[in-house]
Parts: sequence; structure tokens; C-alpha cells
Amino acid sequence: MQFVRDLREHCRKIGQFPASYPQREKLGAGIRAMVHRRYLLFYREINAQVRIERIVHGARRLEDLGLL
Repeated sequence: MQFVRDLREHCRKIGQFPASYPQREKLGAGIRAMVHRRYLLFYREINAQVRIERIVHGARRLEDLGLL
């Protein structure tokens, strides 16, 4: 699937340049976000490693997911 390949490529970019994407401090300490098509990838860098915390469709209300 092309979507999955593209998603993996975006995750690799996050791993290479984690500070390149905006912080979303309202969602938690160190949380950053990247957009992939209609999805938001939330991640944080911990001890020089990147952890993808959540992938959410952009139409979802973050409040309803308990993220805000």
C-alpha cells in the first residue's frame, strides 16, 4: 500500500530531524506533530530516540480523544 509506505517514510524523516516539526505543548511535554495527508502524527523525542505516540485522522476532535 502506498499510504503505508509514505507513512513509514514520514516516520523516517521524523527520526532524522525530530526538531523540524512544531511543538504541541498543550498535548504534553515534548510532544511534536507532523501532518501526513489527512493524519496527524504525534511524537516525542526521549533520550535521543523518537517515539510515535499517536496517529490521528485530522477530522477527529482532539478534545474528544482526551488530547486537549
